[in-house]
Amino acid sequence: MKQSPANYCNYLVSSPITLNTSFSLAWVPIYYKGYYVQAVWTGTPTGYFVLNASGDAYQNGGTIIPAQNLPFYVPPSMITPVNSSIITGSQYNITAAGSNAWNVYNAEYSWVQLAYVDSSGGTSTATLNFANITQKGG
Repeated sequence: MKQSPANYCNYLVSSPITLNTSFSLAWVPIYYKGYYVQAVWTGTPTGYFVLNASGDAYQNGGTIIPAQNLPFYVPPSMITPVNSSIITGSQYNITAAGSNAWNVYNAEYSWVQLAYVDSSGGTSTATLNFANITQKGG
């Protein structure tokens, strides 16, 4: 009998974030080639979301860290990536309340990050209420 895939969920927003400035949420290490990012916002924002990726090693020396005890396990030797690029085709423009999901297959990089670019000039009162990254593997 085939086992269900393991799901590792990283919640990125602990309280609403006002969408009146550009920001990047925490980097999440990718342990499987498939993952799902979801964002939910309210109000009338003016800007866009984008996914960033990094191929930097999980820790100095490039040793792979096993995905154990997630979603809240962060190995003490984990480093934050330095080099990053926007994932082509990930930009999602927003002008009204809503949500979006990015379903990614065959990710060949080590880290992913959700970022927001504000175009309101600091006047938006819209809020990002929820964002998560769920990794799927078997």
